[in-house]
Order: sequence, then C-alpha cells, then structure tokens
Amino acid sequence: MELDIGVEGLEEAIQATNRAPTIITHKLKQGMEVAVADTISQRGLAKYPPRTEANRPPAPYYKRGYGYMRKRGLVASSERLGTQFYAKGAMVGNQVIGIGGQRASYGKFAVGDWQPAHMANKGWRKMKEVAKERTRKMGQILSAYVTEALSQVGLLDRMFDNMF
Repeated sequence: MELDIGVEGLEEAIQATNRAPTIITHKLKQGMEVAVADTISQRGLAKYPPRTEANRPPAPYYKRGYGYMRKRGLVASSERLGTQFYAKGAMVGNQVIGIGGQRASYGKFAVGDWQPAHMANKGWRKMKEVAKERTRKMGQILSAYVTEALSQVGLLDRMFDNMF
C-alpha cells in the first residue's frame, strides 16, 4: 500500500509568499508589542506589589499616587510608575524586536537594573527578570501572531487544503 501526497496551487502559494514579508513583519511587530505589554502587566511591575510599612503613616512615608509625605506635607509628587510603562514592536535592520521601558525618573530604581535590595524586598521586580521568566508565554503570543499572518497571506490554509 502506498500513499501519494501532492501539492496543488503552487503558483498561488508563490504569489502569496511575495505578499508575506510585509504582512508577517507587521504582525510580528504587533505580536512583539502585545508580548512585551503582557510581561509589563505582571505584579511587581505595572501591578504594584502589596503595600508595606513604607506606604503608611506616620511620616515620613511614600503615598502611592501622591508622593513622599513628611510631617509638613507632600515633598515630591508621584510620577505614577504603573502608568509610565511603554511597549512596542519595531524593526531594527532585518529583525523585529520588542521594546519595553519605564518613563518615570525613578523607574530604573524601582524596576530597572539599578534596583536596590530594599525595593526587591518590598516586592518590586526587575523588568529583565520578569521577561526571562515569561519567555515561553512571549513565544506563545508571537506564535499566534505568526499563524495569523500566514493565514492572512493565504499560506496556512493552502498548505493543507488539497492534500487528500
């Protein structure tokens, strides 16, 4: 017994591959943005860790959303760390990359490479560490976007339509 499998519509598939780079690049940039945003949304980054004694009176203490409180009142206003994250997908040369960051002036101390031990002890996490932990999830998100791009171009469906 023998089974022969052939591919029909090869010319249409070749035409679809000519459209593929633009669509796939666009979808990959979208996927990268979603993957980075999903990583940023985690607890200890955009979702604040639980409050500690440092967030409660008596003065001095840090009041989330307001700033550093002393007995005389507010000393410095908050830059609202949780709302200052950004995520995007971009092309750099031939590569699609994901870019995530923090715009608050103190972001590098709260969730960046300059984070002191006392911030980690309060539950703040470094963005790079969270990204490493979520590599598999980011890959799943990107895979879904690649699948969607191949489907949009018409390559995904053509691969299996006329097999039998």
